[in-house]
Amino acid sequence: MPNPPRRRPTPRRGRARGGRPVASADACSASSASDLRDFAGPLGGPGLARRKKARSRQARERAVEAIKTAARRSERPTVVGIANAACVSRSWLYTQTDLITAINELQQRAPAPHRAPRHAASDASLHRRLETALERNRQLRDRMNELTRKLETAHGEIRRLRTLNQPPTR
Repeated sequence: MPNPPRRRPTPRRGRARGGRPVASADACSASSASDLRDFAGPLGGPGLARRKKARSRQARERAVEAIKTAARRSERPTVVGIANAACVSRSWLYTQTDLITAINELQQRAPAPHRAPRHAASDASLHRRLETALERNRQLRDRMNELTRKLETAHGEIRRLRTLNQPPTR
């Protein structure tokens, strides 16, 4: 039997993990016909290099602005959040060591998210859970014994019927 085709993961829209808004593709793609004017012929030429430098500079400016905005907020910044806000990839952001250092410094200054401490179960609760589990085990054991008796009876009946239908041997 051939393997079924693999499904592509559905892109997340609207919110990233943790409920943070994600910048839409339209907000991140700012290329237009005027951006393509710098191309000189089918192989690019000098205009391509200028456009690449301009795009790199713009991406860096967006990332720096996103870091500054995160510094003004009271929540703990993440690389994913900064990358989404700046419309850059996380892999590109990780290549910018000075920006990653700035994000790490902000993370050290910002308080960690407060999590409520977990409470241990009380002795009475644990005792009740144990009693419930033991009662369920007893019920299952009784049911298993009942089914075993029925199976033994069925096998005995099958054997009896086989011996009745067999021709006598001489």
